Amino acid sequence: MPGQSATAVDESLWSYLEEKFIPTELKEQKPGTADEYRKAMRKFVSFAGVAIRPTDVAEFLVERWLKSMILNGVGYKTATAWATYVRRVVRSACPDRCHKKPGKRPHEERTSDIRGMSESELLAPEKSLLRFFQDHYVVRRMIGCKQGSIDQKRWTIGSFAKFLGRAPIVGDLCDETVSKYLNWLLKVQNRSAATANDRRRDLVSLWNFAVRCRLLLRGPDVDKVRETREIPKAWTIQEFETLLQSARNYKTRSQNALRYPAGQWFECLFLVAYDTGLRLNALLSIRLADWKPDRREVTCDAEFQKTRVAQTFQVSEQTASAIQGMLAAGAERPEKPEFLFDWPMRRDSIHPHMRKILKAAGLYGEAGDDTFHRIRKTSATHLTAALGIEAASRQLGHSSIEMTRRYVDVRQTGHHNAADHLPRPKRGT
Repeated sequence: MPGQSATAVDESLWSYLEEKFIPTELKEQKPGTADEYRKAMRKFVSFAGVAIRPTDVAEFLVERWLKSMILNGVGYKTATAWATYVRRVVRSACPDRCHKKPGKRPHEERTSDIRGMSESELLAPEKSLLRFFQDHYVVRRMIGCKQGSIDQKRWTIGSFAKFLGRAPIVGDLCDETVSKYLNWLLKVQNRSAATANDRRRDLVSLWNFAVRCRLLLRGPDVDKVRETREIPKAWTIQEFETLLQSARNYKTRSQNALRYPAGQWFECLFLVAYDTGLRLNALLSIRLADWKPDRREVTCDAEFQKTRVAQTFQVSEQTASAIQGMLAAGAERPEKPEFLFDWPMRRDSIHPHMRKILKAAGLYGEAGDDTFHRIRKTSATHLTAALGIEAASRQLGHSSIEMTRRYVDVRQTGHHNAADHLPRPKRGT
C-alpha cells in the first residue's frame, strides 16, 4: 500500500502479513487463500533464517529462494506461486521492491491442508503441537536444515492429527498415545516398520525438546518397531549394460523442451551415477563448471549432498566420452546451462521416463520401487566386490560400514559362499 508508515515496514515480514496484509488485502478472499500466503511466508522466513523485514527483501533473495525450492524437489508451479505471494506482500509494504514479473498469476483459491486438516485447524488449539513446532522447534533446533527436513516433520504432525481425529497438542506426546499411533500406522495404514520408526523419531525429537522447554514433565519411553532387513538388490553388470542400451534408444515426446537428446542424457546420467554412487538430487545439482574434462573429474557441492559433505570423483574414460558427446549435442543452444545435467522440468518428472526405460530393458519389477536408487546399490555392490566394503563406504559418503552393508548385494560379491571354504566332512559308508 503506497502510504505505509516507517513503523509498518520496520516490523517483521511475518507480522506485517498477519496484522496488515491479510486483514486488508485478503479480506474478500476465501480462508484457504490466507493459508496459502502463510505457507509461502513461513517457508521464505525459514529460508532467510532470521525475522526478516520487508525492507530487507530484494528480488535476488526471492530468486535464490525460488531456485533453492526447485533444487529441493518442490514443483515448479508451486514454487513460482509461493514466490509470487511473497513478492505481493513485500510490494504491499514497500512498493519500490519486488516488482511484478510478466506471466500468468497463480490460482489463489486452493485450500492449504495437511492430511485433510487445514493449517488453521491444526494451529487453533491452545498449546498446538504444530505451533510449538513452527515457533520454537524450527527456530532453535533446525538452524540450517533443508526445507525438506522441516516439511517431513510437519507431515508427521499431520499424520498424528489424522490418527487422533483432531489437531494434536503438546500434551498428546505421551507413551500410551504415541505407542497407539505407531500401532495404527502398522495395522491400519499398512505402513512399513521403517516408516513407523521415522514417524516415531520425529515425535520423540519434538517430545524431548518440549521437556527441555519445561512443557512436559517426563521424556519418551516408546520402543522402536523391530525392522526386518531384506537382502539389497543390485543389478548385475550384464543387466546394467542392458539398461544403458535401453537408455541410448530412448525417445520422448517432450524432446523439444530438452537441451540434449533424451537417449544421450539418460545414458550419461546412469554412467555418472554408476561411477560416483551419487543420489539423483545430487547428480542433477552438479554444476557445469564443476566438470573438468581434462582430469575426468566431477565435483558435487556440500549444499546438495544429504550428508552436507562435498565430494570429488574421477569418472571412467567411457563416462567422460559420453559426457563430452552429450555436451557437444547441445552446443548449438546459445545460452549456457548452469548444471551439467540440465533438466528444464520438475525433477520428479524424471521417474516416469526412468520407468519406461526400465520396462524397455525388462528390468522393471512388480513392486516398482528402487528404480534410480538401485544404480547406487549397484555401484556399491560392484565396488565392494572389487576393492572391499571400506572403499564402497567412502564412495557413498556413509558414516559407517554398517550403513553401507544395506546397499551391498552380497550375492554378487562372492562374500556369501562361506560353505565353499569350510572343510567337508566325509560321508560314511
